[in-house]
This record gives sequence, structure tokens and C-alpha cells, in this order.
Amino acid sequence: MGGSTTKKVLIRRFDKDLLVGYVHPQSYLRPNGVELLTPDGTFAIIPYHEVKAVSFVRDFEALEAFSHLMKLTPLNAEVYSQISQVNMALRKPEAAIVARWQAFAVGKTEATEWALMFAYREAYPDDCAETQPRSLKPNLTCPLVKAHVCLAYDGLMRVLRDAGWSGEIQRYQQKALDDYGCTPGRSLTSGPPSRHMLIVL
Repeated sequence: MGGSTTKKVLIRRFDKDLLVGYVHPQSYLRPNGVELLTPDGTFAIIPYHEVKAVSFVRDFEALEAFSHLMKLTPLNAEVYSQISQVNMALRKPEAAIVARWQAFAVGKTEATEWALMFAYREAYPDDCAETQPRSLKPNLTCPLVKAHVCLAYDGLMRVLRDAGWSGEIQRYQQKALDDYGCTPGRSLTSGPPSRHMLIVL
């Protein structure tokens, strides 16, 4: 793969995370799958049975597109889940987890909670994020979890404000305070995360 002829792509997979990387447009379709050059410089073959779609993008603008979609449908958990997948593929675990918290906040289901906890396991396998091993329940006494959830609600309230959904802001502010002890703006000045400080769309 020559650098000047490669194209940026997002590969959506069935039941797996999104992949980000580069392909050579004339030769990326191999007999056994899609040949992908990952951002860290390694080659991978993604088997065809795992590939749902290959999308050619300019400057990995997927997050920009999701940002626009978020303003149209700010309470759609699936949008936040997709943002999380893109951030994880871009190796931005903090932003990915905050987006998972946002998906959980607007669509509190067992599936969104599990996705959140699997994201923690992938990004922080030896941290305090789970109440106990294999519980799939967030440990709300963990400073990392607390910072993520408060960042998520701050971001969600900004999205609601920008989308003109001011009627929902009070409800989510109260939920953040009652369920997690988050006060507006608190997450921007409190404790972790700080390994790579994030800003979610």
C-alpha cells in the first residue's frame, strides 16, 4: 500500500466494534477479506463475514457527521453508541466511555449498561470501574467512573441546549444530581479522567 494512494475508511462489522484505517482502493478486497492498514501501522485482514460496510471518508469525519445527527436527535441512544465505537476505533477510550454513558443516560437498558461495562473492561481492565469482577454494574464510588458519568451529563446538557431542547435540560440535570451526585459544570473541574482529557462532541 503506497501512502499517496491509500484512502481512509471506516469498517462497520456485525456485532463488533467499528474499525478505522486505510485501504488501497484498487486492491483492498482480498480473497479472504478486506485488507486494512490500521492507524498504528499494522496490516489486518477483516474476514468478509464480519464486514457489514466499508465507508470511504475524508479525514475521518464520522464524528462530525454524528455531531450533526446528535443535534437533530439528541436523545437517540444509538447515535451515542456509534460515537463511542468511532472513538474507540480512533483509540480515544475516554471519549468512547463518556459517549457510552450518554447512550445509557438517554436509553437506560440492560444492553446499554452492558456496552458501557464492556467498554470499561476493554479500556481499563484493571481499574475500579465494576462493582465486582463480572458484575457488569458500574462502580459509582470509583473516581474514574464518577468523572466519566459527570462529563457525560455535562456533554448531554450542552447537546440539548445546542439542539434547542431546553425543556429536557432540567430533567437531565436533576437525574445527574439525584443518581450520581453530579452538579452542572462539576466534571470539568473534578478529579480524573486525565490520561488524555477528552471533549465529547
